[in-house]
Amino acid sequence: MSDLNTPLGRSVAANSRQRALADCGLILLAAVAACFLFLGQNADWAPREARHGVIAAEMAQRGDYFVPYLLGELYEYKPPVLHALAAVLFNLFGGPSMFLLRLPLAVAGCCGAVALYFLARILFDRATALFAALALLGSQGFAHWSHTARPDMIFAAALLGQSLGLVAGMAAAPLRWSSPLGEEGMVRGLLCYFLAGVVGGVALLTKGPYGISYVGLFALAMILAAPWGREDLRRPRLPALAIFGLGLALLPLAWALPIYLRGDTAYLRLLFSQYNPAAGIRHRHAVDYYFVHGLAGVLPWALFLPLAIKDYKQQRALTVIVAGIFAVFSCIPSKEERYLLPWYPFAVLMLTAPLVRRFEVRWLRNVSLSLLLLGLAAPPLYYGLLLPRQNREYPQTKAFAALAVRSVPADSAIHCLGGIGETVGFMAYALRAPGEVLVTMTKSSEDLRGVAAERIVAGKTFFTVVKEKDLPEVQMLFPETTFERTARLCVQEQAGRQSITWLLCRVPLDAATAGKIKAQSKPRQAGTALEPGED
Repeated sequence: MSDLNTPLGRSVAANSRQRALADCGLILLAAVAACFLFLGQNADWAPREARHGVIAAEMAQRGDYFVPYLLGELYEYKPPVLHALAAVLFNLFGGPSMFLLRLPLAVAGCCGAVALYFLARILFDRATALFAALALLGSQGFAHWSHTARPDMIFAAALLGQSLGLVAGMAAAPLRWSSPLGEEGMVRGLLCYFLAGVVGGVALLTKGPYGISYVGLFALAMILAAPWGREDLRRPRLPALAIFGLGLALLPLAWALPIYLRGDTAYLRLLFSQYNPAAGIRHRHAVDYYFVHGLAGVLPWALFLPLAIKDYKQQRALTVIVAGIFAVFSCIPSKEERYLLPWYPFAVLMLTAPLVRRFEVRWLRNVSLSLLLLGLAAPPLYYGLLLPRQNREYPQTKAFAALAVRSVPADSAIHCLGGIGETVGFMAYALRAPGEVLVTMTKSSEDLRGVAAERIVAGKTFFTVVKEKDLPEVQMLFPETTFERTARLCVQEQAGRQSITWLLCRVPLDAATAGKIKAQSKPRQAGTALEPGED
C-alpha cells in the first residue's frame, strides 16, 4: 500500500475518493427509482401509517417535538424520531401528506444502501460493495419498508450505520495507544467509534427501551465476528468501547433530559414501564417463521442461497454474523416481518458476494445484472401501476374518512369508535384548518356519553363515527335524543367475504342536557386509546 504522505499515495487516495463518489452517485440514482418514485401514493395505506401521520401532524400543530400525542392522548410506545422529522416537514411544506410522512423512510433507505456500500468496501472490494448496495435497494423487503410510514427503516439504517462505524474503527484504530498507524490513525479510529455510538443512539431512540437489545446484538456481532481471520481489523479495547458507549448515550440523553427538566416525567415513566409480562407475548410465531419471511424479504437474491453456502469459507465472518443474528431473532417468541429488517442488508451482502466473485462466468453475470435491474424497476411498477388497480380496504376507508371530515361544520368534534379514528384524524389535519375539527377515539362506547356531553358543553357540534351494526346499541346510550345520520359508506374488506358500513352521526343534545350528563359522568381517565403493547 502506498504511503499517503507521498505524491503517489495522495494520487491513489484521490482516485479512490473519486470512484467512491461516482459509486455513491449511482446508488443515489438507483434509490430515486427504488425508494422515491410514487412515494406519496394514496391507493393503499399500510396498517399504522395513518396513526403515525396523526402523531406527526399533532406534533407539528403543538410545536412540541419531544413528547408525542395520538388524538390528544399520550403515545408512550415509541420516542418520536419519525414523527419529529415528519412534523418538521409538515411545517415547512404547508401541511400533512403521505409523501412527506414517508420521505424520512425513503431517505433512511438510501442512507442504508450507502452505508452498506462503505461497509462492503472494507470487508470485500469495490465491485462487491457497489453490487450489494444496488441489490439491497431492489430487494423485496427493503423496498417495501422504504415506502411504508413506520419507524423501522430508520431503525435498520441506524443499525447499519453503527456497524459501519464499528468496522471502520477496527480498520483504523490502533491495537495499543502506541500505534504503528500513528496519532492520526488513533484519532481517526476513536472518531469512528464515537460516530458509531451516535448513530447507534438514533437506533436506540427510534425503537425505545427494546432497542438496547438490538443495538447490543449487532454491536457484539460486528466486534466479535468481523475481525475473524483478518489482520487489518482489530477488536476495540476498553477506551474505544468507552468512546462508543459515550456516543451511544448522547442522543437519548439529549432527548430525555429536556423532557425531565420540564416536568413531563409521566411520559418517561410510561415509556420505560410499558413492558408487562402479564399481558402475554404478542405476535407469537413458531421458530421457523423467519425461514419463509426472511428469505422472501431478500428476494430475488435468496435464490442464490446455495451458492452462498458453498462459499461460506471465503466469507466466514459475514456468514457467522448473518446466521447468528438470524438464529437469535428466530428464538424470540414475538415475531413480525419488520423485526427482521435490520438483518436484510447483511443477508443481501452474503448472498451477492459469491455472484460478484463469479462475474467471469458470462451467463451468471448476465442473470445477476438482469435480476438487479428487475429488482430496481419492481417498486415503481408495483406502486405506480399495479397497486392502484387492486381492490383494497384502505382506499374505501380513506374515502369515508375524507367524506366525514368534509361533512361537518367548523368547530365540530368527531369521536370515533374503533381504529378508523386514526384515518379520520389524519384527514382532519390534512383537509381542514388547524383546530377546526377535533377528532378523538376509543376502542369501545363506554365513554361516549361523557365525551359527547363534554364537547357539547364546550360549544362544539358533536358527531360520532360508528359501525352501522353497532348503531342501535350506541343509540341506547342517549335516550334523550335520536342520532342524525350525516354520512354513510360501505367498506369492502380485503378478503371480500364481508363488508363494514360506517356511519357519521350527529348527536343533537342541547347544552342544558349535556351539562346534566357531564355532571353525572365519571371523570374520564387520561391515557392512550390503544391497548397495552399495541403498536
